[in-house]
Amino acid sequence: MDEPNFSKYNIDACIEAYMDGNLNRFLRKHRKQYYFQLTYSRTFKRWKKGNKKTKAMRKIRNLLHDLPGEVNHATNIMITLNQEYGWEINKDNASISVDIYLMLSKDILKYNQKRNTSKFLHSKMISQKQAIREQLARGFVLKRHFVNRDKEFAHIYSTANKKLVYPRNILSNPIKLRLRIKSQKMEKQNLAFDTIYRGLSSIGVEGHTRVNNPKKY
Repeated sequence: MDEPNFSKYNIDACIEAYMDGNLNRFLRKHRKQYYFQLTYSRTFKRWKKGNKKTKAMRKIRNLLHDLPGEVNHATNIMITLNQEYGWEINKDNASISVDIYLMLSKDILKYNQKRNTSKFLHSKMISQKQAIREQLARGFVLKRHFVNRDKEFAHIYSTANKKLVYPRNILSNPIKLRLRIKSQKMEKQNLAFDTIYRGLSSIGVEGHTRVNNPKKY
């Protein structure tokens, strides 16, 4: 998925309107929510009980093409805006959360990477049982049920349960023309990313997922 080209004006306007004009304060407050990974198996189950929250969930998933890792990050931003700034969880603010994710994901990542310690990251790790539950909620299936799996493409596998795989063929740039043509013929079964590791972060559960690169790449 291509990243939009946001202007500095749009970024500054977003920070002013939704973060009280203070990006660093938002980054500090968002840090405790940033590493939450149980969006599909826990958060969305709760959101289905409320009409506005259900619409917010659908909006985030639709705008981000239901790529689980990216949906997870945008949903975490929505939760921070709700808990720390009082913004209601609804469809309109869900769109804002996606905009913030697309505009500021690199800033958010950089901020957290600078402050990470092994102890802190360990405290944020989820268990294998939680990871499997989340992966199933994100759409992972048993390998034998992925009938359109093509060995010429890359795939995202669970390390918590080695029998689980995300049921889409993954291709990345640079890629052979033959595979690109083949992918276009199977568009609904395939996903394209600028790098395979972008695909991993857009789909996988951190610490419990791996990418399998085909030998023919």
